[in-house]
Amino acid sequence: MGFFPTLAALGIGNKFAAAGAAIAALGYTSIAGGHVSTLRALIMVLAYAIAILIDRSRELLASVALAAMIKCFALPGSTADIGFQLSFAAVLVILVGMRRFAAWWRARFRPPALAGMCSRLGVIAEAIAGYVAVSFWALLGTAPLTAFHFNQFSLVGLVANAVVVPIMGCGAVICGL
Repeated sequence: MGFFPTLAALGIGNKFAAAGAAIAALGYTSIAGGHVSTLRALIMVLAYAIAILIDRSRELLASVALAAMIKCFALPGSTADIGFQLSFAAVLVILVGMRRFAAWWRARFRPPALAGMCSRLGVIAEAIAGYVAVSFWALLGTAPLTAFHFNQFSLVGLVANAVVVPIMGCGAVICGL
């Protein structure tokens, strides 16, 4: 919005960003197909973007619930699908877990007396710790389901999610496009 200072001054930059995110999510879904996790992500992005566009409160857990309800109404037997269970379990545990992690990080490493003084090293450390924490919460959310359905779960997911997923995601998207 730096190129449009009048619009930035009006405070509608977030509305443009939300509309752009919705368009990008629709484009990605049209390319990736209608898999459970893709449709869940699309519904969540659209719900969040619409909330921003109409100036309503934004709640990620509500968008997950909306995605689950829409998916269940559209395909009533989808809850028995392991893809549905893994997708929603991982996202729910990541959302709740990262809220706890963020509160713990702030209390532990950013005391109120130093709240205004964030060093670059501190910001980088928080980003790296958050990145690893997402992998931890995803593993924690999916481990019971994979243990139940497949009689095993892997701790390699901590490293694989943090290293392989971004590499494959960027590589696959770039090569695919």
